[in-house]
Amino acid sequence: MNHAVRSMGIGAVLCVWSASLAAMAADAVYVPVRAATAGSVIQTTDVDRFYRVYDAAGGHPTAEQIQRDYLDQGSEGLQVLARERNVTGQRIAYSRNAAEAVGRELEIETRFAADIDKTDLSDWVYNATPDTPGDLGYWVGYRIAKAYYRNAPDKRQALRDIMDMEDPKAFLEKSGWYPGIELD
Repeated sequence: MNHAVRSMGIGAVLCVWSASLAAMAADAVYVPVRAATAGSVIQTTDVDRFYRVYDAAGGHPTAEQIQRDYLDQGSEGLQVLARERNVTGQRIAYSRNAAEAVGRELEIETRFAADIDKTDLSDWVYNATPDTPGDLGYWVGYRIAKAYYRNAPDKRQALRDIMDMEDPKAFLEKSGWYPGIELD
C-alpha cells in the first residue's frame, strides 16, 4: 500500500474498492475513474453485474466466478480500478465480510470508529486468508458508502461524490453513518 493512502488513516479505506459496489443507481450513469487510463469510466452496469453474480451464487460466489463473471466482464474502468488497487476474484471471495459480520455490525463498526485515525491498516485491510475472514475495512466502507448513497437526494451526484471522494472524514460525516446503523 502506498504511503499517501497510509498517511490518510483508516478513513481512507472507506471507498477504495467498496464504493463501486455500494452504488445502486439507474442505468447509464458514468462515473470517472481516477486512474492511469485517461477516459476510463466505471459504469453502473458493473454494479448490477456484481449483484447478479452474487445472487446467482446464493451470496457465496467463488473466486473463479467473481473473476470470470464480474471482473473480467466489467467495463474498462472497472478493470483499471481493479488493476490499480490489486483487486482479484480471490481477494474479494476470501474477504467473506458480509456473512461473517451479520449480527456483529455494532461491534465491528465501533472498533472501526475507534481506529479511524490510525495509520496502521493491518487490522482492517489486506488480512484475509482462505481460512479466516478479513478485509473488514472494505465491508465497513461499503456500509458507509451505502449510507451516503441512501441519504443523498440526488443519486447520480451521490455516485460521483463516492467515486471522487477526496476527504474521507468529511465524506464520513456527510454519510450519516454511525456504528451499527440499520441498512437493509
